[in-house]
Amino acid sequence: MAASMVEHGEDAFRKLFKFYKRRNPPPDFSDVIDFSKMAKHEKVFPTELNPAAVSDAEARRAGLRPIGDWTAFGLQDYPGFIFISNPFLPGSQQHWVRQCLKTYPQKPNACNLDMHMAPAETQDIWGKSADTLR
Repeated sequence: MAASMVEHGEDAFRKLFKFYKRRNPPPDFSDVIDFSKMAKHEKVFPTELNPAAVSDAEARRAGLRPIGDWTAFGLQDYPGFIFISNPFLPGSQQHWVRQCLKTYPQKPNACNLDMHMAPAETQDIWGKSADTLR
């Protein structure tokens, strides 16, 4: 989707979000990359990671499988982009999701909501919104 299709006051992410969320007409997923079928996409290629970068013990403490067991892919024309297919040990994925929702949005970390809300409104935003999600 070209940047020129973005309306004034709307960022490219929001425009793409609306495009893929729409129901009528349903979105065209032909440009979406499915990394589980990477052999079928000409822009996706396997990439090597350095298993010595993190010891197996350090990875385990973080809830990750040993780096040598990871499956990683690069994307042509996007240097530095790496997609890692599920590096988590069983049960630890939920831990990291919880961290992303509850811990990392808290100060002193920056949050993409900071520009739209007062600091008091973003404090414990997951806790405040959890009740409305039920």
